[in-house]
Amino acid sequence: MRLQEGDYFDLVYYLSGMFAVKRMRDIPMDMFRIHYIGSEMITHPGKEETYYTEDFPGKGMQDQVKRIDLDVECPSRREKFRVTINWEYTDIEPDTGTGKDFMDFLDRSTFRYF
Repeated sequence: MRLQEGDYFDLVYYLSGMFAVKRMRDIPMDMFRIHYIGSEMITHPGKEETYYTEDFPGKGMQDQVKRIDLDVECPSRREKFRVTINWEYTDIEPDTGTGKDFMDFLDRSTFRYF
């Protein structure tokens, strides 16, 4: 399922900043457990070239993260899914209502602080 209902730059920025600081692959968030897979990074600001890395983003490099890939588990619902958050869209596979709930949770828990 692809969500295209907005600009996801702030969410990518927030998550990459969290992983840059925490440097942990697995982080519990409320009823979800997220696992960092990797990121697509811009080589230099203003350039179109990108590369993929499984390393954590460096501190201060959040604005160079174009896409972040996560495996998400919801133990209470016994569901697992992959979430790809890009600046322009989000992909959730497989398409479950829990994936949409996860994105709504991120929206409520992060954007209210901006």
